[in-house]
Amino acid sequence: MTAPTRVQLGEGADGAILLPFTQAKQVLDRLKRLCIGRDLPDAGACARFDKVTKDGKDMRDAQDLLAKAVASIVGKKEERAVASLFTPGGTHAMKGEFQGTNDFEVVALLVVLWADHLNVPSDFRELLARPYSLAMILLGKSYLAACRIDAALRLGSPTLLFCGSSTAQNLPCITNLKQVILSVPETRRFSCGHVGLKGEVANRILNLLIDGDGLRTLARLVDPSVDVLGLLARSNAGGSGARSRYGRNRKRR
Repeated sequence: MTAPTRVQLGEGADGAILLPFTQAKQVLDRLKRLCIGRDLPDAGACARFDKVTKDGKDMRDAQDLLAKAVASIVGKKEERAVASLFTPGGTHAMKGEFQGTNDFEVVALLVVLWADHLNVPSDFRELLARPYSLAMILLGKSYLAACRIDAALRLGSPTLLFCGSSTAQNLPCITNLKQVILSVPETRRFSCGHVGLKGEVANRILNLLIDGDGLRTLARLVDPSVDVLGLLARSNAGGSGARSRYGRNRKRR
């Protein structure tokens, strides 16, 4: 039987090999430490995993991780045969790829929800429950999912959340939370690439607060009836194309 390989699913589903099969003992030691004191599966974690995978019907993320583990052992050309490991009938490999259909077998699957393991949801809630003037959330889709935003979230003050339309549709209505929906047209509107768009918009908001009447501008930004992106486009608040006034003011201090 092939030794275990430890992989991790990162942002953007780009799993990385943390420990190769040549370090089987270290893999098992780390798994053991994760399981110490846990005689039974976490019912809450199982329910969340079942929801994400549609009760095990959608195991694409697990398949991707297995493909990366196999590739680290036998090479990239064998990856496609791994896709059948979570489907009935066993592995379907082309001649010459594996010596037999049992070369790779799922003996055990340990799912670690790292957000829970690192207390991300509780820390996120505790932080945003505190009083503040304005908060801006620039997290990507995977990180937002890790924070587990739901109707029970209590925000201490006005908060702007930058996200795409699909994410916005799945977010509940929360007091003090205002969604700023970003899409491809905004990249042209603010002359910025998609990757840096959230940072660009946040930078313009900070510059707008510095240049204008702080409290009045803040009130307009968090007003549900005000289009934040339209307000920025009509203002002279500079973005990353010019040196940020926010950055200059911080340096002076």
